[in-house]
Amino acid sequence: MNLEVEIKTGLKNYNSARKTIYKLGKFIKKVRQIDTYYTPPDRDYYTEKPVRYYIRTRETKDKFTFEFHKPRLGKNVKSEAEEYEVTINDKKTFLQIIKFIGLRKRAAVGKVREYFMCGKFEIALDKVKDLGIFIEVEAKSSKLTKKDCMNFLKKSGVEFEILKNDNYALMAIEKVK
Repeated sequence: MNLEVEIKTGLKNYNSARKTIYKLGKFIKKVRQIDTYYTPPDRDYYTEKPVRYYIRTRETKDKFTFEFHKPRLGKNVKSEAEEYEVTINDKKTFLQIIKFIGLRKRAAVGKVREYFMCGKFEIALDKVKDLGIFIEVEAKSSKLTKKDCMNFLKKSGVEFEILKNDNYALMAIEKVK
């Protein structure tokens, strides 16, 4: 299990944000990702408020993973989620298993993501198909909070905008309605 603490905001200008982050940290890699979100047959996680679980596959050029995310909810929580992830070596068979057990596809999100390390923060700059441009700031120390992530972003000089909804799956589902 991995415990994730992060924030996500919209970007006003991708190229400007990239230049700023490039100066503050180290470029790691650029990847294309397709995240496909699923829900069980007897329950639609994405209609629950707040969403309590996320099931997804993530596909890149050389890796296919199955993931389960359980946000930690409550007043005194640092905006965390428990994350469980396993690498799948046989995508075709695994997708057949998903079909057999009745998981339903709710959304698919394609994006180009650039990763940077800026001290104790991992930065992801995202160009998300049909949704826009975004930045994620993830704490890489268990002592850091969501507030620390936001303070880093504010001090960075990147022009950003707070999102009403910062979840790609929910954004994609809403866009289809």
